[in-house]
Amino acid sequence: MAPPSAAPSAKRPPPAARASKRPVGGVGQSAAQPLAPTLDAWPPEGATLQISWSSQKTLEGGEVDRCTIVRFRGAPTLGSGEGEYRGWYVRADLQSLVRLDGSHGDKSHVWVGEEDPRSKFVHKRRRLSLSEKGTVWRVVPQPKAKRPKP
Repeated sequence: MAPPSAAPSAKRPPPAARASKRPVGGVGQSAAQPLAPTLDAWPPEGATLQISWSSQKTLEGGEVDRCTIVRFRGAPTLGSGEGEYRGWYVRADLQSLVRLDGSHGDKSHVWVGEEDPRSKFVHKRRRLSLSEKGTVWRVVPQPKAKRPKP
């Protein structure tokens, strides 16, 4: 057997080059599955959203629901879709501000104003997606509190 030579082998790259070819994302993840975003990518619990539940609607037309995020359910998940339909999503409970819940008889699930004091519908475990083709939603900016003049 020949003794190891002092010159680096032509077949094997130096250690720094080998390290750069490791899969992105750490142990158990490949370059095809990027790192999951944290919940910071979504609005915080208590934020108000405008949501269009129909896939053919935009937020400018049709019935747009206004909801607050009650709580998130679990960690972000990578959807199983292909191309532009594939994206990260998280499940959340959303309290509607404009739809009545099922306890109002004939008036159940009717669209009302936000000022209506009756109990509102809670959407359980709905997807909030970060993909371009997921549920259409956006955060409603909160008005800034006016400071009293000194």
